[in-house]
Amino acid sequence: MGTTTPHPILDTDILRRYIGEDEEIVREFLVGYRESAVTYHQKLMQAYLGKDYQTLANAAHSFKSSSRAVGALALGELCSEVESAAKRHDATALDAYCPLFSQELARVEQRLDELLAPAP
Repeated sequence: MGTTTPHPILDTDILRRYIGEDEEIVREFLVGYRESAVTYHQKLMQAYLGKDYQTLANAAHSFKSSSRAVGALALGELCSEVESAAKRHDATALDAYCPLFSQELARVEQRLDELLAPAP
């Protein structure tokens, strides 16, 4: 298994470097990412449970890119590990990485919910 380096749960400065400082646009990207995260999580877990390695690798690859772009670097790294393990059909590695993926995604979703909550 690869090693991961500690990252903030969500570093939105990375997203701002791509799209600029306009908070409305940043928010739109984060909302879109939050919505797609649910779909990707379902797709990844269904593929994992069904041992559909090709679908799992493809979904992990796609979600890796968007996760890194919004600043969810640790989640992006886990997507990379899942993608690699799926391409190798390495069920043992997937048994380790997929639960970690779900845990990290929950952390990212919680952080997104905090960032996207209406101001009091």
